[in-house]
Amino acid sequence: TNGATLAVATNNIGTLSGFTAGSLRLLNAGALVLAGQNSVGTTGTADISTLSGGLTQAAGGTLIAGTLTSSNGIAGSALLLGTANQIGTIAGLSTLGTLTVVDSQALALAGLVNVGSTGTVDITTSSGGVTQAAGGLLLAGTLTSTGHIAGAVTLNGIFNQIGTIAGLTAGGTLAVVDGKALALAGLVSVGSTGTIDITTSSGGVTQAAGGTLVAGTLTSTGNIAGAASFLGTANQIGTIAALT
Repeated sequence: TNGATLAVATNNIGTLSGFTAGSLRLLNAGALVLAGQNSVGTTGTADISTLSGGLTQAAGGTLIAGTLTSSNGIAGSALLLGTANQIGTIAGLSTLGTLTVVDSQALALAGLVNVGSTGTVDITTSSGGVTQAAGGLLLAGTLTSTGHIAGAVTLNGIFNQIGTIAGLTAGGTLAVVDGKALALAGLVSVGSTGTIDITTSSGGVTQAAGGTLVAGTLTSTGNIAGAASFLGTANQIGTIAALT
């Protein structure tokens, strides 16, 4: 199937619904709603940008794309709530304030994924985990998961700038490399047999008394550059191993 390019700054499309192509590049002047099933196939790229306003999708919508990106950025929040979404990779996507993604499969983050230093990235997967290679960069004030991540979370970007991980439950493993100090808040859990592996290249790791960390093992593959304070009175940590 041929690709579709709608990259004129004067486009003013309110809703994209029932759209199928081999690829999609869309630049919109205003906010955009995705409805119904929009598909570029499991290997195609959906490149969506807005000059004003955000990108929204309700739980009943479906986006099928090998890669979701934004060449020009999204000028508001991006809320992709479709429970049947099949998004393979989010790469090179910047939003203003919030990126919420519900995915029915494993999700990879690549390139720069950016919501700003006070913004929130909220990722839920119903099958599979979340991965990021060392060359990726996630910039977010808060990383969370409203609906949980069904598999392991491995965020290896050496330049990541994540301020807080809050309210995140993952399947078995949470491995995070951060370029700054990291706070843990709310419930952060990989289960009683899972492993949490935190590395920071600058700054330490903090948790206040109201937080809860549930992990079979707490470790640090690359070391924590500052002090580590885990003060949660309800913490359930089985073993601390190889943590510097």
